[in-house]
Amino acid sequence: MKSSEMASPLNVRALLVFLALFAPGCDKTPLPPPPPTPVTVAPVVKSSAQVYLDTFGNCATVASVTIVPQVTGLLAKTLFTEGAAVKAGDALFEIDPAPYQAAVQQAQGSLASAQATLLNTNQDFQRQQQLFTNKVVDIQAMQNAQVKAQTAQADVLVAEAALQAANISLGYCSIKSPISGRTGPYLTIFFNLDPKFPVGKATTRLNALSAQTLPTGVVGTLAGEAQQFQQTLSGMGILLLVAIFVMYVILGILYESYIHPITVLSTLPTAGVGGLLTLYLGGMDLSLYAFIGLFLLIGLVKKNGIMVVDFAIQRQREGLPLQDAVVTACEERLRPILMTTFCAIFGAIPLAIGFGADGASRQPLGLCIVGGLLISQILTLFVTPVFFLLLESFQQKFLDRIPFFKRGDLTPAASG
Repeated sequence: MKSSEMASPLNVRALLVFLALFAPGCDKTPLPPPPPTPVTVAPVVKSSAQVYLDTFGNCATVASVTIVPQVTGLLAKTLFTEGAAVKAGDALFEIDPAPYQAAVQQAQGSLASAQATLLNTNQDFQRQQQLFTNKVVDIQAMQNAQVKAQTAQADVLVAEAALQAANISLGYCSIKSPISGRTGPYLTIFFNLDPKFPVGKATTRLNALSAQTLPTGVVGTLAGEAQQFQQTLSGMGILLLVAIFVMYVILGILYESYIHPITVLSTLPTAGVGGLLTLYLGGMDLSLYAFIGLFLLIGLVKKNGIMVVDFAIQRQREGLPLQDAVVTACEERLRPILMTTFCAIFGAIPLAIGFGADGASRQPLGLCIVGGLLISQILTLFVTPVFFLLLESFQQKFLDRIPFFKRGDLTPAASG
């Protein structure tokens, strides 16, 4: 009981102290407004700053190629115009060569004097050797003459080096371009793209912006990954033609014919039109992935023609007439053609809808495959048999009469 009676006054005292400390915070008097923020006024100073393009990224100046003369002197000639294209080795400036020509002449005179001194000292050394042999002079005199000859030889080497240095300095009076390029200042733009923004569209917009904004005499060119992308696209057309030519050669060896490889390759234009039309309808550019899709179409669509042509030739060898052989080949190979085509289409659908990480960049690849296979599947079933009939008739009527273009034997195989 005593301990509880003593604790009660302590609790009361603690409550009074708490109220005394926090009671002022319950005052409803509004606080005074904060002092005004100081504003510093400074004059505007023009200076170089980075340029920003919200669409692509940031642009920053980089170190340009600066040509520094190796010699000093008065500028005699300027041999280029600002913004002009120059090649490596083209002369840009000429410094007044008169002082350096005089230095070359002086070095030539010093070299001639040193060579004359060397000739005299060598002759004196030879004379001292003969006198020493005849015991007319002592060995000390001969050694002194030898030292003078060696010193004169060293003076000649020094004079030759001085003449070479003077000629080099004279050559530096003509300042030449170390690389091929364009004179004047330039700005390199570095841009980082959003994963959903293709490089082809970015380079197209950059070229359009540069054509609209750059003044006369200033040229915009691509560099880095954009330049590599443009160079890759420029070589894709040639690579596509080479691939088609290689396929023609292989098919010609397979069928022993110059004509029927064309029948197989007749499926490629329909596939190309289908792929490009799908890209156009989908609003896609002809990017690197789109080119890869075209290359894949070459292999996927070509097998349709191979199936039809190969079976038609087999039926001809079995003795069927030309038209019946083609019809029978189309009927027998329709199901395998549809199965392989739709398998490829279903496999490319995730690419076409842009599924997965960075799927937007690969979407042109899928669209090109799906559209090209669908359109070529519809057209090649009608185009390939017609091409086969026309080219086979041309082969029989004309080319088989020429030994060089005559194909392998199609006579029916003997039944056992």
